[in-house]
Amino acid sequence: MSGDCIKAYMYLLCEAWLNEPRATLPNDDEELASMARLELNVWMSIKHTVLGCFKTGECDEHRGLLYSERLLEISRNYESKKRLGNKNAKATRNKRGTNAKKRFASSSATSTVTDLNNGASRPATPILDKFKINTDDL
Repeated sequence: MSGDCIKAYMYLLCEAWLNEPRATLPNDDEELASMARLELNVWMSIKHTVLGCFKTGECDEHRGLLYSERLLEISRNYESKKRLGNKNAKATRNKRGTNAKKRFASSSATSTVTDLNNGASRPATPILDKFKINTDDL
């Protein structure tokens, strides 16, 4: 593939990812040239090479549209992981939140720092404990 072909292919993949239905492109030379950021005459000279990487949709969802089989597969995997991830993420956030509260409670109960503005003593934050900052030296 030439530089123009690679450039057009990459732009078209990006456009296909953003289109609905996902991983599809219109089957129109003027739109494709615009999406590939090429002049129409340049697009016409390289379109057969670039479109060799895409197929024409035959199912109802993709009928008449161009699509990339690989991008469609990646998109489906992404969507399924995203749905699963949303379920697992909530449980993880809850677990991390509970553990963070426990860590903060245990560290703040045992150490204090002096507020430099008013001289009052207050519980230390975990970050001060982590770096062992002694406010007396300040």
